[in-house]
Amino acid sequence: MSAWDRLDIRFLPRYSGFMKIRSAMCWLTCAFTTTLALTACESVDIDPSVAERPLPRAGDPVDAELAAAGETVFLRSCVACHDWEKPLVGPALAGVTERRSPEWIRSMVLSPDSMLVTDSVVRTLHGDYPVPMPDLQIGEVRFRAIWEYMRSR
Repeated sequence: MSAWDRLDIRFLPRYSGFMKIRSAMCWLTCAFTTTLALTACESVDIDPSVAERPLPRAGDPVDAELAAAGETVFLRSCVACHDWEKPLVGPALAGVTERRSPEWIRSMVLSPDSMLVTDSVVRTLHGDYPVPMPDLQIGEVRFRAIWEYMRSR
């Protein structure tokens, strides 16, 4: 299913005219960014063996090289919807590694659709941020790089 097929406009009746337009524009921005991100992230060189390692915890030493690759992936894939300090289309990410477990963040990045169905926190966030997080097809290797970047912040 493409990002364009995933537009869920059922939430739009809750909003007035301006908010409907703003929400639709935010979704279109995310869909466009998703398309660009899928292409751009292919060029990031990350050792595939990182996917086989245990998921590092918040207190573990940060792999600087992997974090640098993660910053590149983050800047290409995530910044259209997320900022560290202020909410955009999605919530601000400052402190997210303290509020959520690595497994939760991994599930949210790798399978946001199923998280929307199964996780009450995600459903609450969806009420505050009506544009659902798109599945960017990040994959385990690029997620590990993003996670390392998030831990380094």
